[in-house]
Amino acid sequence: MAKVIVPVGFDNGPRYAADNTETDYYEIVLAHGDSAELPPDAYRVWTLAFADLQAHRDLVFTRERLVKLAAAGPETVEQAETLVESLIQSDALAEYEPGTQSAIDFLRGHRMFPFAEGMGSTRERPEMFRIGRNGEVLLEVYSDIYSIWSLNLDSPSIWAMIEWFSQQSSPLTAEQTAHMFAQVVPTLVALQLGYLQPS
Repeated sequence: MAKVIVPVGFDNGPRYAADNTETDYYEIVLAHGDSAELPPDAYRVWTLAFADLQAHRDLVFTRERLVKLAAAGPETVEQAETLVESLIQSDALAEYEPGTQSAIDFLRGHRMFPFAEGMGSTRERPEMFRIGRNGEVLLEVYSDIYSIWSLNLDSPSIWAMIEWFSQQSSPLTAEQTAHMFAQVVPTLVALQLGYLQPS
């Protein structure tokens, strides 16, 4: 399986210089006290990393796919490949290969913050837990994934949360749970149900 790519950080909006009608830069909050100032072309590439939900669901949203998106359409980004590499180097994008050690390394190196409503399960489907916004269900996941997503507020990393959770009640090993969670991360982020920060 190829490496997937996901956006990292919280979108903190545009910034304008005094008396300037053009956007100066966009701020992406990466961690407490740490942010990236992205020029408009880099910001467009970063936002396009959310764009292809089906590819994220299918775990095929790769660096190559992002470059192709950025180079297409009416708002073509020049030097998209260089910008993607720069965003990876600045921790605003992350790559990992699901099902491999690189996925666990990714979980060790990142935190995830829930960014939506936990809507619980239903009487009809008690094993499935719903995540959404404004009363609309956007994603259903199994209980382990839901617990890790919803409780991951003050954990030093996603991996640390998974280790703790696995010791409490899960019949799976931490590694098994980690690989399951790593497969859901792209969908959670693309739907903006959670956002990532470097740990």
